[in-house]
Amino acid sequence: MESGLILPIFFHKRGSKSKGKPFHKSERSLELSRYIALPRIMSLIDDFVKFGKDQLGKPYVLGAQGPDSYDCSGLIYDAVDKIFGKEAPRTSTDQYALGKTIAKIDVQKGDVIFFDTGWTDRKPNHNGIATGSGKFINANSYNGKVVEDNMNSTYWAGCYYGAKRFFDEYGDALSDGELVFSDVPETHPDYDFIMELKDTGIISGDGGVTSGTTTFRPDSPLNRAESLKMILKFCTIPLASDDGLQDFVDVSKDAWYSLMVKTGVKVRIVSGYGDGTFKPANPVTRA
Repeated sequence: MESGLILPIFFHKRGSKSKGKPFHKSERSLELSRYIALPRIMSLIDDFVKFGKDQLGKPYVLGAQGPDSYDCSGLIYDAVDKIFGKEAPRTSTDQYALGKTIAKIDVQKGDVIFFDTGWTDRKPNHNGIATGSGKFINANSYNGKVVEDNMNSTYWAGCYYGAKRFFDEYGDALSDGELVFSDVPETHPDYDFIMELKDTGIISGDGGVTSGTTTFRPDSPLNRAESLKMILKFCTIPLASDDGLQDFVDVSKDAWYSLMVKTGVKVRIVSGYGDGTFKPANPVTRA
């Protein structure tokens, strides 16, 4: 049986030629939290933090980026690659150009915290992964290994430089800059719909870790995995834990949409086919 939408939500298909008034996220006709009890989520951000914790105790080696040893930016580089499937710059100074700037008081687990330790003229020159309650995981030469420190301690508070949030929980890159789709001119028939989806954070185009000017491919078909991601983000449905959820033979656990498919099944937005597949790459039809 093919999965289908069961929510009264209208999504404008990429490439269609109809026009209309853009919807607003605040105008949702159904609030899922009133009907569905969601468990504690295990999002990509949780996985990002867990990856850092799994490296605790591994030796610090300048220039190392895993898997057996790390320097500070090497740990971030490897975590971004393993969890989000993206390639980040290699140094902490260059990594600071990524993501959305976060005030110190608003730092959450999964944010990347930056410091100026003074050991080089390049600033910032050290970083780590926030784990919550003011703590962060970092590889540093003083301890000679990957450790968890407190950013509010006397030393780290004195050299605090800033914090960035690289991704949202769905794996989309965040940025301080305005996202521009180079292939969606104002004359495009679906311009208003696409801009509304962009401004509400539901789509982010085909960019990598850094955002800025990217492409959207507005006339390309939308597949089942992509459309499900849009629905989950529109409804602000948190990604469910991987424990005990239905598996499909054609959905690898390493696929970027794996937890999204499992979440969609759990909250009864979608189902699979009778042969145990989900067919994530199949294009979405009007039906």
